[in-house]
Amino acid sequence: MDPKDLMRGGSTSGPQFVVQDAFGTVRSTLNAEGAVIDPSGRVLAYIEGDGTVGSVDLQYIGEVTAAAAPTSIGFITDEDDKLIGKVDYGRAVIQDPQGSTIAELRKSGHVTGHLGASCGVLEGFDYHMLRSAAAYLMLVDRTFVQDK
Repeated sequence: MDPKDLMRGGSTSGPQFVVQDAFGTVRSTLNAEGAVIDPSGRVLAYIEGDGTVGSVDLQYIGEVTAAAAPTSIGFITDEDDKLIGKVDYGRAVIQDPQGSTIAELRKSGHVTGHLGASCGVLEGFDYHMLRSAAAYLMLVDRTFVQDK
């Protein structure tokens, strides 16, 4: 959050988005500090603004890069720097390294999987959060979009 917002009384503790499955059950929350927290309050991971993801014990999990000019494609790598996916920032689509769709995000935050089935919703999502959303879906909670 911008320091000027803090001076005006803004809070950094509110959620960026709340992850709900297809039945409306809350799976986790990504707060403004980048902590991914499950419904019981346990921290699962940290997603930094630069796209890096770390575990609770601060081990590197992976990274989502910004779009590589002149395209709208960013890359998702795991802890071994192995390419595990791509994110198309222009279409809000997450793909595997071969180009098959893993997930598609809508402006409303609704997430559909590879087979077109609803995975759930990222409540509070907007397209400026796509990098964090891709990090969550690919590096923190891969089962959210698996087989859907």
